[in-house]
Amino acid sequence: MAESDYLEYTCPLCTDTQRDHVTVPCGDTFCLECIKIYWDHSDHLGNPEPRPPRRELTPFPYFKRDALCDFCTGRRNKAVKSCLMCLAYYCETHIKPHYESATFKRHKLVDEMGHLDRKICPQHEKGLELFCRSDQMCICVLCTVREHRSHNIVSADDERTEKQKVLVATQTEVQHIIQDRMKELQELRHNVDVLKGNAQRAQTDSDKIFSEMLQAVERWHAEISQLIQANPQASMTQVHPHFDLEGLDCMALVTPTSWVQFPERAIAYKSISRKGKNSNILLGYNDKSWSLLCSDSGYSAWHNKMDKDLPGAARASWIGVYLDYARGSVSFHSVSETMELIHRFQAKFSEPLYAGFGIGSSVTLCILEKNYRTYH
Repeated sequence: MAESDYLEYTCPLCTDTQRDHVTVPCGDTFCLECIKIYWDHSDHLGNPEPRPPRRELTPFPYFKRDALCDFCTGRRNKAVKSCLMCLAYYCETHIKPHYESATFKRHKLVDEMGHLDRKICPQHEKGLELFCRSDQMCICVLCTVREHRSHNIVSADDERTEKQKVLVATQTEVQHIIQDRMKELQELRHNVDVLKGNAQRAQTDSDKIFSEMLQAVERWHAEISQLIQANPQASMTQVHPHFDLEGLDCMALVTPTSWVQFPERAIAYKSISRKGKNSNILLGYNDKSWSLLCSDSGYSAWHNKMDKDLPGAARASWIGVYLDYARGSVSFHSVSETMELIHRFQAKFSEPLYAGFGIGSSVTLCILEKNYRTYH
């Protein structure tokens, strides 16, 4: 529907030019009073004709209300301006004197349509052209005589300009805060990703460590079980012969490799604990002994409960132990027609050293291939 047709449209209920016309959801237009009376009578008398649900006929949320010119006679045209001095609406024709005549030069025209009564002082019926900063409210000129006398008063335009400046500054500050929060959120998300990655790596490392520990325990359990099955008495007894090695720059000790009866070859301090049932008394399970454990699966070097598998070490019928006290090293060798290194410990010795074995029968010691001693 064209604008001209819309303005000339008559109310279907009163057949007169529409007054305060409104548009209902179906698109038809009526006088506001006419459609309200029609709906009220329909509710009380009943209407046999089908109609939309009541919520769709509620006029206020759905009405399209247009302000009409207060100076038109007969058919009223749509208002395009309102005057805060005249407190009236004007169409394009009747607004011309405000632009052409000097009489209306001081009048203030605005584009706002509707609720013109809100721009009028309810006490003095004058335009609300001033703003009282003391009471934070819009007032008219007559309000300054009594109610707002001696208050901090400025024009409404000046206050609007000031409020807009504050609003712009507030919006800028809020925008900066939002940007800072977004940056913090991105950093938090990054930190979460980093923590997740670290946790995953820690979990992987932990699984690897515990897997290695489990393998070491299972290997130790298998070796001990084999020892117990072969000679129960040997598994419960450790003999530490008082064979003082202190003061010798170098020394060789050779023993047979019968690891079924005595699987351990070691050197130890005299102060090593020999009593109790915990693992701290075992050779290689403390910081006072250095041990080579022999089994069917191979060799392993032990010190302070730390073990190292030696899968590539050569087998031999005799094991040689070579001590260099001054240089702080003790090494184990396989001895046959040739002598090959099995493992070497580096340490800073601080006490006298003694030969140590876990045995259940006799063992023969050969020192520098000259002296032989037998311990029972």
